[in-house]
Amino acid sequence: MAITNRQIAKAFRLASQLMELHSENPFKVRSLQNAAFKIEKLSVPLSSQNEIEIAFIEGIGKGLQAKISDYLKRESFSDLDDLVSRTPSGVIDMLGIKGIGPKKFCNSGRNSKLNLSENCFMLAMKIGWFR
Repeated sequence: MAITNRQIAKAFRLASQLMELHSENPFKVRSLQNAAFKIEKLSVPLSSQNEIEIAFIEGIGKGLQAKISDYLKRESFSDLDDLVSRTPSGVIDMLGIKGIGPKKFCNSGRNSKLNLSENCFMLAMKIGWFR
């Protein structure tokens, strides 16, 4: 089955959330967010485009084009792999909960020196996963 634009956009959105969570460059975060939005709105499936055609899509530069091509080949891209490997287990699942994004997650431990795992536990306590 061919990879859909929606799947690619979802991967880009996840990468942008994880980048934000790890306090990476906000311009790169925004770039991935914008790319996810554009990809989802495209009328032509990216899986039917070659690398040159992808590069000519407005707002898709060489870097994003390389990530898209990589995703089309192996259903992931190196930046996403790196971010996932640096993120504690469970955090990605929590980001999938409606209403919980990187900002809310980071704010759950903002006034303390908590690491990501501790933030995850504190947020789970706040939303009532543990009693």
